[in-house]
Order: sequence, then structure tokens, then C-alpha cells
Amino acid sequence: MLALYKNSFRNCGVNKLLLLSFCLFSAFAMGQTVRINEVQSANETTWMDGAGDFDDWIELYNTTDEAIFLGGWYLSDDPIEPDKWSFDDGPESWIEAGGYLVIFIDDETDEGFLHANFALDQTGEQLFLSDHNLNPIDQRDLDFCWQDLSWGYNDAVEWTIQDQPSPGIQNSGLSYAGTSQSCAFSENGGVKDNSFELILTSEPGAIIYYTTDGSNPTDLSPIYDSPINISSNTTVKTIAKANGKVTSLIKAQTYLFDVDLHNPIITLSCEEDVFSGPQGLDNQPYSNQEDVMQVCFFDEDGNQIHDQTVGLKVHAPDARDQRSFRMYARGEYGESSIKLDLFPNRDFDEHKRLVLRNSGNDGIEINGAGLRDALITGLYQSIDPSYGASASKPVNVFINGNYWGLYNLRERQDEHWLGFVYGLECDDVDYLERTAEESDTRTEWCGDWQSFDEMQEMAINLDMSVQENYESVITRLDFRNFIDYQFTEIYAVNQDWLSNNMKFWKRHGEDEVWNHVIWDVDWGLGTYYPNYPHGFPDWNALNFALSNWGGWTTDVETEFMQNLVMNETFVDDFSTRTADLLNSKFKPDVVIDQLLAKKELMEPDIPEQTAKWGSSVGSWNAEIEYMIGFIEERPVYMRQHYTERFGLGEIDTITVGQYPSIAGHVEVNTIRTDEIPWEGIYFENVPIRLKAMPAPGFVFDHWEGPAVDGLTDQEIEVNLLESPEVTAVYFEADNLPNVQFTEIMYYATGMTNSGDWVEVANLGDDEVNLLDWEFCADADCYVITEEIVLQPGERMVLAQENTSFLSSYPEVNSGFVTGPFVFGLSTAGEQLILRNEQAILIDDIIYSPLSPWPDNTTPNHTIELMDEETDNSVGSHWVSQEGLPGGSPSDEYVFTPVGIAEANLNTSQVYPNPFSNTLVAEVPVGNHEARVQFFDVMGREVLSRWINKQRGSNRAMITDLDDLASGSYVLRVSNADWQVTLRVQKH
Repeated sequence: MLALYKNSFRNCGVNKLLLLSFCLFSAFAMGQTVRINEVQSANETTWMDGAGDFDDWIELYNTTDEAIFLGGWYLSDDPIEPDKWSFDDGPESWIEAGGYLVIFIDDETDEGFLHANFALDQTGEQLFLSDHNLNPIDQRDLDFCWQDLSWGYNDAVEWTIQDQPSPGIQNSGLSYAGTSQSCAFSENGGVKDNSFELILTSEPGAIIYYTTDGSNPTDLSPIYDSPINISSNTTVKTIAKANGKVTSLIKAQTYLFDVDLHNPIITLSCEEDVFSGPQGLDNQPYSNQEDVMQVCFFDEDGNQIHDQTVGLKVHAPDARDQRSFRMYARGEYGESSIKLDLFPNRDFDEHKRLVLRNSGNDGIEINGAGLRDALITGLYQSIDPSYGASASKPVNVFINGNYWGLYNLRERQDEHWLGFVYGLECDDVDYLERTAEESDTRTEWCGDWQSFDEMQEMAINLDMSVQENYESVITRLDFRNFIDYQFTEIYAVNQDWLSNNMKFWKRHGEDEVWNHVIWDVDWGLGTYYPNYPHGFPDWNALNFALSNWGGWTTDVETEFMQNLVMNETFVDDFSTRTADLLNSKFKPDVVIDQLLAKKELMEPDIPEQTAKWGSSVGSWNAEIEYMIGFIEERPVYMRQHYTERFGLGEIDTITVGQYPSIAGHVEVNTIRTDEIPWEGIYFENVPIRLKAMPAPGFVFDHWEGPAVDGLTDQEIEVNLLESPEVTAVYFEADNLPNVQFTEIMYYATGMTNSGDWVEVANLGDDEVNLLDWEFCADADCYVITEEIVLQPGERMVLAQENTSFLSSYPEVNSGFVTGPFVFGLSTAGEQLILRNEQAILIDDIIYSPLSPWPDNTTPNHTIELMDEETDNSVGSHWVSQEGLPGGSPSDEYVFTPVGIAEANLNTSQVYPNPFSNTLVAEVPVGNHEARVQFFDVMGREVLSRWINKQRGSNRAMITDLDDLASGSYVLRVSNADWQVTLRVQKH
């Protein structure tokens, strides 16, 4: 992509170092033919598209007296990806002389042409219009714009805010120079020790209005004219109004005194009566009313990090005093999302709806632990990070300066959540819920029940003991996800389930499958409730899941599972997976460690919570101890329930070993051994699958143990009672080549899709012939059928699509590209394996988009191994470079600073290279200083200084480099207008 971006400016006629800013100036200086004429980034009521949606839009205007064909032209909001969306070659791509063309910027291309594949940000961003050669035609830098206003040319002259958006015609309403600058505060919000004088500022000439009583400021509020004394819990809200501009966003800072809390803080403020008056939110919990609040977020150190106007509702009201709340970000309040990195396990920092939950049936106020829901959903997601569950964390809440308790901040699992987590549009999925709030317990977030009902009817009406019928049903499910979901609910003994609190989604399409989302499981892991037996570890939740219980309806809600267990294969798979999870992710010590970690977070703030709402620290600790006992006992009873229900025979322990102990690991059914020797508890009548998995450099030889002695098959099945102890024996292979994965493209998409690919490098001292080598991504494998000889230091690419790859990377030698491997790579992460012609494992890594692996959420960016002398199986040794779209196939890693807009320096412009004490760079420093920076291979800045050019030349001399250690570096030379880079070597 960087090559495309550079090529787009060749027509500027510059044969030396090209600068992006110069080319943009040249393009505009030659005269625009088409311009971006109007933009609406928060359309709520202005204009409806053909699907009935109020989507954002861009209006183009033809400034010439001739019609212009836009086929092949591009629109984008990303300078690194200027070809994000393209006009097609149809008749709608014509724009008449002096005419207008409107494109919906809604990321809904399935709604037809003139619907772009990206969305606009109400708070501001850049827009780029380019021709078919990616020559820049127009660019707009957008600032914040209030809902239902627009940016556009007023009387075709000035770029201003329009109070009457007019898509498709000339703008003629009132216009404003922009949005007034929001107020700045001399003191950042947070926990304070001493009183102070607060100073407010805005742009010159602006009038500042403010409040300290929780109300939103208006032009009738007090006008700021002198510092404000702050000595008690106070939220100061401000707006600014500059002449000729619309009013600024509300900005607020909250100041708290005499606060000693350890978890993050969220403050909410409004007029007192809005919250606590007779018709206030707190006194009308069942009204579904939404009131405007200002929310401020504090970090763990008590510093305010964000503020925003939101809507607030009571969430899941009941009789208790500590209510739960739901926050809504809406364009009408100023910002349509909350842009804040709230949860460490999320790779996005944007939220539409958030829940402040009192922990429901596990509330501390009613003697619960306040952490069951977060614990159980976390356990479910620990099985597979892609499983649907709300991220959460404990927070303390203040309302109008009053402490309101310890809450569980959670994502609300609505259609917006589905979009953020899975990148799905509501129009493209069925997203359904069983909920007791509806009379038939059925509701739809997106789509309808038709596909789900068809699957369920097949399972109920067909004989599931017939394998063909059974497979016709389970192929409509993400089968592993379905089993894991059922297991988790049964393990937790969730008593508020089956016809309530069930969510599942599926993309539209015949080959798409149902995925289950876990939600609201606070009535589990021993939650006490009068007259219910579910709070004990011996309660048979398996029979509950297979009973004729109607739940919240008069219908039988368990027929689907009742019929699936008529199939022996399902029973074996379900029982095996249950045993595997109880031996791994749900082992008592693993679960208790997670429980104690959550307890440690909450414990310091429990005294404040109980002082506010009741119960006691002692009761809370007692509830935690009861949970520990429940977790310790639960697996024993659960195994008994399975063997009694399904006739699985005796329950006993198998011991798995390997020799040498460092030679690899053994797969046991669906899990891998994590220690040697390893012990797991299984069922007599369900075979156990064992697979020896040698580490690089080792080869599996044979098995040892009762009934398996001498077996040489790498994968075997054993009976628990016949083979209670099994050992895998390996030997170390001699002179294996050192070939490793060094770069991975697993997120290839867009107009210039190269297909997925991986780079492997020969890091050894001898040449390697890769003929008959095997590359695997999980269970999918590809065999290299041609001779590719890598000399030491050389690398090659395995491509999903050879033609697409070579088209995207013409500089790569096609002799070092093989494929196609067809199956593609998962954006959710998977295992990559490389075996030689003797099937000996050469390299093995499991990459992931989650920490400690790099957050690689930008399409067409790779992850690269930073230092090829380090272990490539460790995620922190890899990096994703935002400044290098497309990656660097066939080249070793070089750190590339973000924002580079031009070609790197070549070796003739920097010399000597390698260098010792002095380095000369021929760069266009001009009469201004330039900054010089050296970065090591980890991307860390190790030296920075400012230099001037030598008099009478275009050379900048960098001296006194003795303190720089020997090794490889990236040199960056830059000033305010440009920056250039080069890999250099220090003697």
C-alpha cells in the first residue's frame, strides 16, 4: 500500500525526493475539477437513504462545465489507505457539469452503489478524494460538528458549518465559521488533597458559561469572569460561545476530596431533581426514562481522563436501593460514542452503551460477592478469546458528588457491541435473545428467528440417532462453541437460564453457523436464593439442561439438547470436552486463582460499599469462602452426573508423561498437557485420544505404558482403565535447519487484497531446500511441491493467492513465492506449523491478536519478528507497524516510525554506512533545524538531537556518536514538513 501511495504522486514531475505536502499543493494549484462540497457526519433527521436509514454522507460538486466520469476514483478517510472505496464503472459514477453527487458513508456497501465501506467520525477526521491513478483531487480536514448540522461551502465560497444541510443542491442556509473551542481548565479533574482556584479559558473573545450545581450550562448560566474556588466535591460544567461560531461541546471536570478508593472512579452529574426528585431517575426506576448526565472517568490513580455528555437509564430495576444504570452515547448529546480504552482485553477503544451493574442476584447489598458474573463470563472467554462475553471491571461511582458504591462496569451486548467485537453490521446477521422480559421469551437485536427455528425444528423432528440427520444439524452450529457454552452454564449451575439470558448470532448465508454469547450468569456458582436448591455444588444442572422444564414459558425449552444426546457421537464429544475443560481451564486451582484476582481488585473498596448500602466486610469474605468451597467440590459432582446420565462407567485418573521432558507436549483429546507428568480425570467408556507433539528439533519415536508399549503411531486412542499411565518417547534430530516464521499477514483485505501470507527465513548457516515441506495453519495444510533453495539469510513467502500477492508486491522475486495455500489465516489467531520433508517439526507458533502479541487491528498490516535471534513463539517479540502498510515480505524487520509519507533515504544520501563516530545525511534541511533520531531494533528511541545543514551545501553532519553502542539502527531525520528514514549500522 505504501508503494501505491508513493506511486500516486509520480505525475507531479519531481525526479528527486518527493514530499507529500508538495504534491498535494501541486495538485490543488492545477485547479480542482471535482471538490468535496458538503459533509454530514451526524445525520439523525436530515436525509434518509433507500433503506430507511439516516446515514452520514458526502456531497461532491463538479466545478467544470463538462460532465465528469468518476469510475475508478477513490474516497477515503485514511491517508495510508487512500483507495479505501472506489466508484464503479456504472452510470451512477457520472457527475453532471455543475452538478452534485451524494455518497452515503455508512459502511453498508450491500445497500447498493454509492454506499461507501467506511463511516464518518462526528468528532472530526480527514477525507480524501483521489482519481483513478490515486492522484489527490481534494482533501478536507473536518472538525467536530453537532448532530444534523453539516460542513460545506457557503454560497460556493467559504467552508463553514451549515445549519440547513442540503444534499444535492447548493447550500443557502445560515453558516458558522466552526464550533467554538471547548473550555480548558487550569486544574484537571480528579481526587484532590487541597482547595484551589480554578481558571477557565477558551479562544479569544469567547464567552464562557459555567455551572457547579450539576445542571448543564446554557447562555442563561453564570458567565465566567474570575477564578472559581473549589474546596468540596464539585463538577464544573462549561460551554463557550465565540462570535460567528456554534456553541462548544460541554466540557466538565469533577473534583473529589477526602476520597481513598483503589478502583477507577466514574462520576455522574445532573440537576439534583433530575436524579433524586419525585420524578427523578432514582425514584422512577420502571419508567424507562432517559436523562442527560455528564460522565467523568477517572483512572486508578484518581486522575480524570475523559468527560462526555450521555443519556442515563435505570438498568434491570428491582427493589434494592443501589440501582444499576445504563449509559447511552448519542450524537444529539455531542458525541455518538465513548472513545476510551476501558478494557485491556479489547482491541477497540469505542463504546456506544455501557452498563454500571450492581451485580444483580450477586449484589453485595444483598450479601452476594459482586463478582460472579464477571468471573463466569471470564472463564467462558478464557476457553477461546473469540467467544462472546462482556468485558468488565470494578469501578466506584459518584452521583452529584455523593459516593454511590462499587459497580461492575460492563459492555452492553447490543447490536453496537456486536459491531465493535466482531465487525458485524446489524443488516448482515441474525442476533437473537431468549429473555423473560418478553411473553414468548423471544426477542431480536438484529434479523429474525427463521434460520434458528429451522435448525431447532430439524433437531426436534428428525431422528438424531441417525448420523446423517445429526450432522445436518450440528453443521449449522459453531460446534465447539456450542458445547463449551452448554458446559459453562451447567458448570456454573446457572438457575436463571434456558428460556432467559440466552443470546446467539449468525451471519447471513447458508454456510454460516450459530455462535453463543454468555450473558447474566450472576445466579451461578452458589448464589443463594430462598427455596432454590441451585446454590449447592451437588445440584444436577445437567439434568436441568435436559429436563422438560418450561422455565419462563409454558413450552419445553430443552428439546434441542434432549434430541442431540440421542446421538452417541454427540454424547462422546460432549462428555470428552467436559472432562477436558474440568482438567484444564476449569480446574479448581485455575478458577480459584481467577476468583482471588478479582477479590484482590475489589477488596480495598468493600468497606466503602458496605458502609453506603449495607451488608458487611465479614459477610462479603464469607461469601468468597463459600464460592471457593463450591469451586473445589463442583467437578466431582459434575463428573458423577455425566456418568450417571450417559452410562460412562468408572471415573479415574490417567497420567501422561514424555521423555525427554523438554521434547514437546502431548495433546489429550482437545487440550494439551501443561506439565510433565500430567494428570487428568476421565470416563471409562469414552476413549481418550493422545497425540505426541514434538518440539522443534525432536522426533516422536514410540509410546510406553500398559496396552500401548512400542506403538509408533503418533496419535492413538486408549482406554482409561487399560492404560492409566502412558509416556511419549522422543529422540533429538541431528543437524536440523534453522528456518522460522518471521512475518505474518493475516488481515489482508480491501481494494488491493494481496491475500494472506507468511514469510519464513533461513536463519542457519547452510542452504535449505524446501521441496516437500509442509506448512499448516491449525488443521489446514499445504505442501511445497517445487524446489525452493534458501541460502543463509534468505527468506521466502507462502501465499494464499500467488497472483494477488505478486500483483501487490511486484518487487518480490516470484521464485521465492509459493502457493496457493487457499485456506487463509484467522484474524482471531491460530497455530502455524512448519515441517520438513521427513515430517519433522521445524517451527511452531501460536499467534494471536491479543496481548502479549501485537494489537494488529488495521487491515493490510503484518506482524513481524523484531529480532531474529529471539524466540519467535513469544508474542512480545513481534510488532505491528502502523507506519508500514503491506509489511515487508522478503525483507527483514526494520522499524518504521508512524506517519512516514515518502520514500526512505538511499545509501548514497547517508554515508559512511556502516559508521563509527560521524554520519553525513544529504537531506533538504534548508535554513531550519532538523531532528535526528536513532531507534533500536525494538523500536525504542536511543538518541535524539537537533542539527543544522552545513553552510553552502545540502548536507547535515551528525557527529559525536561514540556513545551509541555497536549494532543496527533506524535513522530518522525530520522537521515539521517531512521525515525520511534509513537502516544504518554502527561499527
